[in-house]
Amino acid sequence: MENLYEYFHNSCKTYPNNYYVFDQKYWTYNEVNQYIKAMTVKIKNNGIGVNDKVILYMENSIEYIISYFAILYLGATVVPITISSTIENINDIVEDCKPALLLTSSSVFSNIKNTELAKKNNVQSISIKEIDSTVCVESQQCRTGQLAMIIYTSGTTSKPKGVMLTHKNLITNTDSILDYLCLDHSDSILATLPFTYSYGNSILLTHTKASGLLYIFRATYPQEILNILKKENITGFSTVGSHLNIMLKQGNFTAESFGKLRYITLAGEQTVKSNLIKLNNMNKDLKIYVMYGQTEASARLTYLEPSMLQQKLGSVGKPIKGVTLKIVDEEGIEVGHDENGEIIVKGDNIMSGYLNMPDETEKVLKDRWLYTGDIGYKDSDGYIYIIRRKNDIIKYLGYRISPVEIENYINMHDNILESAVVECRKEENVKIAAVIVLKNEKLDINDLSQILRKKLPSYKIPSIIYTVDKLPKTSNGKIKRSELKEMLKQSFL
Repeated sequence: MENLYEYFHNSCKTYPNNYYVFDQKYWTYNEVNQYIKAMTVKIKNNGIGVNDKVILYMENSIEYIISYFAILYLGATVVPITISSTIENINDIVEDCKPALLLTSSSVFSNIKNTELAKKNNVQSISIKEIDSTVCVESQQCRTGQLAMIIYTSGTTSKPKGVMLTHKNLITNTDSILDYLCLDHSDSILATLPFTYSYGNSILLTHTKASGLLYIFRATYPQEILNILKKENITGFSTVGSHLNIMLKQGNFTAESFGKLRYITLAGEQTVKSNLIKLNNMNKDLKIYVMYGQTEASARLTYLEPSMLQQKLGSVGKPIKGVTLKIVDEEGIEVGHDENGEIIVKGDNIMSGYLNMPDETEKVLKDRWLYTGDIGYKDSDGYIYIIRRKNDIIKYLGYRISPVEIENYINMHDNILESAVVECRKEENVKIAAVIVLKNEKLDINDLSQILRKKLPSYKIPSIIYTVDKLPKTSNGKIKRSELKEMLKQSFL
């Protein structure tokens, strides 16, 4: 297989009446295939061909799927942009990748309609109603080393980097994920994660390759998600740790909530251990996959097999098929078991580099090894544990403190939905601050302090507790710690 479009093409041939679900309408693979081929005509008429870059600026929808595979069908490169992006973000990406076309939906087009961006670029709004499904063009042959996607990582302190992923990168990673999830045409998944995000993109590819049902659902309210899981007999659900935390605290989550759910995957950020135990105790038959990855790795690097969840609680498992992983010190020398170091990885799923950023690429790609920037260790059985991001460390009173450790304990409180721990610094005046989102309006600070005193030494306990309605995040769901630091500095120092 050389082109990702073949995933869809093969599923359409084998299971033409399997379907995607969007907005309560069932779209068979055969119907979608007709629209994909028609969409290629619209795109090709804009002068788009092999290796041209096409931005997809739209929400999860049937139009997104049609446009995505149509771009790949033509041998062009997909550049997805989340709808939460600011005009400044979009301008940065447009300036960097120089797209030949920007496709958007009618509902999102209003965000940019009257901007210089729309005036200076080839922007087209599309709707399923406007696509003539009776016309088509021939697909273009691709080499596996050809670019399939450029996914921009949302930098928390700098401009986003364009991660260049080839067809081979994505095919290799998708096949490995399918191998351990054991997906087939009878599986279905509730897709709530944005397809513009590498985790969401992997869901689109795995379930299309498996010929499964993809149920596109935009709402993120916990109870609505639980209702759909049960009502539609969904077999798989993918989410992130912070959203699971909210679901367990806000949703009416019981053993009966699962319906036909066979598995759940968790990635993108660390999940509170107590939530994993709680979920596992609710339904012993539910397979819980804890995973770890990066956009630079086409999504996935490791997974923890469900049978080892209790025994290796807190681990992200072992490398997936095709990935080699090492833990190294600052000199690049591999360390022993239970020794902390930087996680580096190698495999056919690793990106070719950052677009137009040779210096940044050189910093993270060395002799085909990707230096992830994540600090962790490997136990004597070969299981990987993530400690923190290399640059997230807080230096306080001579100690080196991991904010994630403190956040995990804070999030154990029943009235806290999520939190972020940051260093609050002004010259030599340094404090540890916890910014929290509450389930209810009030928080007993003494109650929280009591929990933390039982779990942490005094120097790790935040001296500032600050509540907000929501945490500032990038489009990929990463907390903007620099923004929180600035806010706290203005308020407390």
